Amino acid sequence: MSVIKDTLLLPVLGATKLLESSLDGIRQLTEQVRTGSNPYLSGNFRPVTEEWTNLTMSVIQGQLPGDLRGAFVRNGPNPVFSPKGLYHWFDGDGMVHSVRLRGDTNGDGTVTKATYTNHQIKTRKLAYEREQGQADYLGVGDMKGPLGLMKMGLYQARLYLGDRPLKNLLLNSDEIPLEGVANTSIKYHAGRVMACVEMSYPTALRVKEDGAIETIGTFDFEGKLRHQWTAHPKIDPVTNEMMTFCYNIDKAPFAQYSVIDSEGNHVRTLDLDLPKAVMMHDCTITANHTIFMVRCVC
Repeated sequence: MSVIKDTLLLPVLGATKLLESSLDGIRQLTEQVRTGSNPYLSGNFRPVTEEWTNLTMSVIQGQLPGDLRGAFVRNGPNPVFSPKGLYHWFDGDGMVHSVRLRGDTNGDGTVTKATYTNHQIKTRKLAYEREQGQADYLGVGDMKGPLGLMKMGLYQARLYLGDRPLKNLLLNSDEIPLEGVANTSIKYHAGRVMACVEMSYPTALRVKEDGAIETIGTFDFEGKLRHQWTAHPKIDPVTNEMMTFCYNIDKAPFAQYSVIDSEGNHVRTLDLDLPKAVMMHDCTITANHTIFMVRCVC
């Protein structure tokens, strides 16, 4: 019956995609006329197309401490495909950047050298769009204004009408969102590097000994993580436990809270009994408590 349903709905799905594409084009054109070029796609925010490994950096002023070793790693939005509709800074595909500090292997090891590496994180979302040959992901920019409601409706309609590739991207078998753009923060815990973004599973990365960075893939703690992730999990500096959470805007429980032990194993998940749906971007921890601020946005 599912195959028959998908076949019968195929023309409707095609018409929905056409309507959505037309809406995207009109909104993009009117936004350009109204405000000019998007500031999040130019200047310092301009997408980077090159990837480098161990690019030698120069010290412009002063000097690096001779005993300083390690790597500074961060991520940020870097859209691979041109947006179809409206674009917000939060929507870009995650790219990770690393500045690595190590001893001068050609000398006595007392001189610190800095090298730069970047890596476009290979999320499931990016793999899907590469198959499609274009951007095709509902972002924050798409939700702007009254027409944003229409855009969201058309996007959801594609799932109902049998857009299998899109559904496979967005949801797992339990209808839990899998992975987003991995562009907000980097968290290191229990020997694991994770690129995080709100309302999705984290993406595991590997920083190799030679300085190169690789994408391992969506990480769900061996299937034990049953809810979305936060962009800012917290690590207890004493116990090395990690606390994470998610909020749900469409159904109860409206928030869920999980604890990861010091070895990186999922320990437990608690449903938070909130009276209504709220957007909670972050939380904080004390020695004995995790604190959630139940407000509109926090």
